[in-house]
Amino acid sequence: MIYVVGIGPGNPKYLTNIAEDIIFKSDYVLSYKRVKETIEPMAKIIEIDSLKEITDFLNEHMNEDVDISVLASGDPSFFGIGEYLSKRYKVKTIPGISCVSYMAGYENISLNDVTSISFHGRELNKDLISNDKLMIYTDSKNNPDSISKWLYSEGYRGKIVVGFNLSYDDEAVDRYEIGDDIEIKSDLNLMYVEILNESN
Repeated sequence: MIYVVGIGPGNPKYLTNIAEDIIFKSDYVLSYKRVKETIEPMAKIIEIDSLKEITDFLNEHMNEDVDISVLASGDPSFFGIGEYLSKRYKVKTIPGISCVSYMAGYENISLNDVTSISFHGRELNKDLISNDKLMIYTDSKNNPDSISKWLYSEGYRGKIVVGFNLSYDDEAVDRYEIGDDIEIKSDLNLMYVEILNESN
């Protein structure tokens, strides 16, 4: 069986019991480096660097009677590798606590009217701004500082909350206005943006 296991936002305290059980019983556990550093004290991890390495390993072992866990940060069904793997293999997905859920809890944000988007590997595009409350996944190019300035240049005003290293001992949650210079404390971050419109 191939499992895609969500390990939560990072701190092992947020690993679910079922995820831990699946990891322990697996014959092979595959993980990117950052996730590996979180889980390795609990299990022996095979470090991988690309999706191709994952698929090559799965193809090599898929006809064996073994359990393979592919670890994913957050929730693998939420801007994760779960969709990619489920289209190519028969997998069982073990959900985890996403960074969005963690940030919402930290800031007491209701997710009922929040849209989550990802600028990871994408060009900044106004068409993706479909709501005035957004959780934004970033990358090193489209980081919180560049997104703040881009939103301002497009005429948006409002507030920004940026969570860095969420759930870890060194986490930081900083608050800004759209357009502010944002100090990038870590590439591991998530933005919450609340756009003020005329009715506000």
